[in-house]
Amino acid sequence: MSSKQWSASVLALVVLLGQSGCYTTRVVAPGVTEGQDFEDRQWFTLGGLVRISDPGGRQCPGGYARAESELSFVDFLISAGVALGGGLLGAVACAGRPDSQAIAACATFGSSLAPFLISPRTARFACIAGPAKAGAAKEHDVESRGAPDVAATRTP
Repeated sequence: MSSKQWSASVLALVVLLGQSGCYTTRVVAPGVTEGQDFEDRQWFTLGGLVRISDPGGRQCPGGYARAESELSFVDFLISAGVALGGGLLGAVACAGRPDSQAIAACATFGSSLAPFLISPRTARFACIAGPAKAGAAKEHDVESRGAPDVAATRTP
């Protein structure tokens, strides 16, 4: 591999890692008191469109006071491991070919396909413990009118 190809590969890797930042989506119901916190890892397939694990929150029959979904650093590491495993499987599948570019293409395809087929996400939620104390919901009344407050943040 020439130094120009090496530099381009390193630059592509840095750009990809920079774009894979962790994120958190939070939904908060105003006017309720939070109860016990729970955390669950959920698994998805087809690029996150289809959930393949049990839905979280069965511990909250009265509903949620707060729900968060995030791609944490641990989730990123799991996805990276899945991509690495997919790349190795792709390379092994094409190992009989004499062309090294064909083997590299198979490894690339495998490392791209594997995280698309299975990926994790962390869910955190708090159950409703009861109504808020008198006056606690007033700060939300004007803005939300009973609808949940939604805030999405992305941290690099």
